[in-house]
Amino acid sequence: MSEADYIQLVLKHLDSQADPAEQAALQTWLEADPQNRLEYQALEKIWNDSGTTLAARSFDVEAALEKVRGQLDLTTGTVHIRPWKKALAAASVALIIGAAGWWIRAHSGTTQTSIHADTANQTVTLPDGSLVHLRKGATLSYAAGLTNRTVELTGEAFFEPRAGAATPFRIRTERAVFQDIGTSFLVNDRLSEDELTVITGKVKFSDKANPSNSLTLTAGQKAMLSGSGFTSVTPTGDPNVLAWKTDILDFKDQPLGNVAADIADYYQTAIAIDPKLAKIAGTIRVTARFEHQPLKEVLEEVRLMTGLSMRKEKDTFILTEQSPVPHN
Repeated sequence: MSEADYIQLVLKHLDSQADPAEQAALQTWLEADPQNRLEYQALEKIWNDSGTTLAARSFDVEAALEKVRGQLDLTTGTVHIRPWKKALAAASVALIIGAAGWWIRAHSGTTQTSIHADTANQTVTLPDGSLVHLRKGATLSYAAGLTNRTVELTGEAFFEPRAGAATPFRIRTERAVFQDIGTSFLVNDRLSEDELTVITGKVKFSDKANPSNSLTLTAGQKAMLSGSGFTSVTPTGDPNVLAWKTDILDFKDQPLGNVAADIADYYQTAIAIDPKLAKIAGTIRVTARFEHQPLKEVLEEVRLMTGLSMRKEKDTFILTEQSPVPHN
């Protein structure tokens, strides 16, 4: 492969589009010569520094070239190299212009579609036939036509991408990139972390800031990504992970702590267990099924099943020991 071919691999890698074979080829190139690693780091810096320019709605090619000139000391007809070799400078310019061309092709003559689930969950059919179930408060954005099959997400959503398309389906959040590998899965973009839960198939879960740092999860697995990196891949465990979508809470001999957490998540309200119950909370089990029921009814049924009391402090419901009946 020529150096230009490796530059293309770097570009695909930085845009989270390199397949496993391409990732392996790039890794081999990086390990072959320390200079290659320096070139990669320089290209990565230019890519990252150019992010604000490429993200602008009205792309200015001159502005991008000016940015490159400022970093590489590029003058008309001549490239003056500071710390890098000439091939890197030329490739860097090609990278910026190539990225600019991609952005223009993706956005020229199109508009950005943005869907916000303001007051209720919302199901969206995308132009490619994929289904997205947005949880209340979530926002989904994509270029009209969805030609690159890439969407942006804030909040929580369940994805059912259309299978068989030549272009992979991708979801981008502030810190992560998720690539569908024939599956259905749940993405939760929280303030401090992103969580992926795979229901069927496989999903590639990548760190947006470092695309080579990634995991591939299969059905029944989940993982989280925060500022400190990925957590270990664990079994999904929670049968109510999609309760917000199905409107069903189903507990089969579940410990009280899990029940309280699932009810709190579904109704988006704070539910706590009195510290006095800490020693026995794990032994209190609940078997129940709730469908489309108001919070008040659910809490009352849990209270009656467990023999506990319920009190409210500000916005938090607290499960506590039942007060003794006074004797006359």
